[in-house]
Amino acid sequence: MTAEAFWLIIENAGKKGNDDLDAIYDELWDQLCALEIPELMQWTLILEEYRNLAHTGKLWAAANVIQDGCTLSMFQSFLGGLISRGKTVYLDALRDTQTIADSGALNEDAFFEEIWHVGKSAYFQKMKIVQWDNARFWKELGRHTLDETLREQLRVEAETEDNAGILQNVGLSKKYAS
Repeated sequence: MTAEAFWLIIENAGKKGNDDLDAIYDELWDQLCALEIPELMQWTLILEEYRNLAHTGKLWAAANVIQDGCTLSMFQSFLGGLISRGKTVYLDALRDTQTIADSGALNEDAFFEEIWHVGKSAYFQKMKIVQWDNARFWKELGRHTLDETLREQLRVEAETEDNAGILQNVGLSKKYAS
């Protein structure tokens, strides 16, 4: 799977889900269930890589301001909301947190923790497993790897400036810093 194919799945789900996170989840699930297991695992690995790339001081600080405090779970949910908005919103947010406020991505549907579970759910459906076995899923995922060229492409896409001094200036509109 390519990064472009990953984002096409996300963006198609967003269009069909019409910004309703339950509908987006259902659409993602339907699309992922239509994939072969290796493609589904690649989609999940790309999602995980984008999550890892987002763990920057700048984005954590932005999430902390927006949510008036931020646990790891809240940050994951925040990232899920950004990813569900599509490639442009997500990558722009990594580079410049001001774009989060400017994109309109901050509303009651801004937080989408469920995105981190949709690949696993689709896997269990495809394997006809009723009782979720997380160890089995992670073992299967561990059998797959991202191509190093793709990993580098994702890293370059998500490249951000140095985060030095970010706690003094998170780059968000003052209306979110109250």
